Amino acid sequence: MMGSTFTKVWSSLLGWIKNIFFWIILFFGAIILLFWNEWKQDVSMIAQQALPLQISEIDSQHQGQFVAARGILQTSDMLTDNLYLHPWKYLIIQRTVETFARKETAKSSTASWTQQATTTYEYTKDRTSSPMNSTEFFQASGHTNPELYITSEKFLASDTRIWNYALNLNILDIPALENLALSTWNTELTKNMSWQAARFYQWSYIYLWSGSFENPLVWDIRISYKVLPAEKAITVFGTIDGSMIAPYIYNKDSSLYRAFFTNPEWAIAIMSKEHTTSLWMFRIWGCILLRIWLQLMISLLHTIVSFIPFASKFTKSLTFVITWILALSIWLITILIAKVIHSRLALGIIILITWCYFARAWYTNTSLPWGRTLKQTQPTPPSAS
Repeated sequence: MMGSTFTKVWSSLLGWIKNIFFWIILFFGAIILLFWNEWKQDVSMIAQQALPLQISEIDSQHQGQFVAARGILQTSDMLTDNLYLHPWKYLIIQRTVETFARKETAKSSTASWTQQATTTYEYTKDRTSSPMNSTEFFQASGHTNPELYITSEKFLASDTRIWNYALNLNILDIPALENLALSTWNTELTKNMSWQAARFYQWSYIYLWSGSFENPLVWDIRISYKVLPAEKAITVFGTIDGSMIAPYIYNKDSSLYRAFFTNPEWAIAIMSKEHTTSLWMFRIWGCILLRIWLQLMISLLHTIVSFIPFASKFTKSLTFVITWILALSIWLITILIAKVIHSRLALGIIILITWCYFARAWYTNTSLPWGRTLKQTQPTPPSAS
């Protein structure tokens, strides 16, 4: 939805000083990201060490063992959100509250090092679960967001278990919750009479206030629910600790405590696919960050030749090609170095090859690439004649 626009003009010198620090942070941030990504543990390899068991097969001999326990989720609680939902055997209720509110978008532009910088503020309206504080807007007058009195909230059952083994929902990594289809069977719209005009919309939302769903007004609210019901088959990766399944600790400070709505074999396959996807996603992001860094580093060249239209166009095209080539080169070298350092075998082989090379050069008195020898030969004294 279109909104109003305001601009602010300010000195560009401070902006360019900030850019210098941004360039430095961007470069080291990209390198650190790539190293961290290559050193990241593949959790599916850890999960393969778990002992797959039906929950009913676990007994005292499995205490302290890392298991993939398969069973049925159970609870004795009747959980509700204390607003509209009827109590039911839910283990988790996620209530999402969205309101139609105003938001501020700021865009800054600077033509060169010497010209003024301009910031444009645009005000639009959209649905959001986190409305912006309108008192902090650049132009607060006429762009007010009322306070949201109903908030998004997560509710957890206090009694969650599979068979006789308790689970800690506060730290258990659970798959995506399922959307709750709303109806008079599980919802009571007259439960809170202080809220006006509560009604269903397509059985997915509870809609509050005066506008329509298609043409909302500021402060109109819609509420949706996601839940985890009881009596679902689940596989939990963790350690048997007394009468509960606790997180499995590995590498001293890392843990695995995850649940899947499938068998252990498919759960491990899912974790392996997640690792591969994450690995390449961060690799791509690292390459993009390096390319942005190179683009910013040579942006001064654009400023110098900006007064020559043809030269400026040529420089931009050449810069685009060069920055991508350099970014891809730095990206590939960084990944290879990270893998070598992380792999003890590869690092050992490289050290051994290097040692053998220098040892051969010393024993055979072979010149090194830079023109020196490791062993100096004694000159032969002249013979007396």
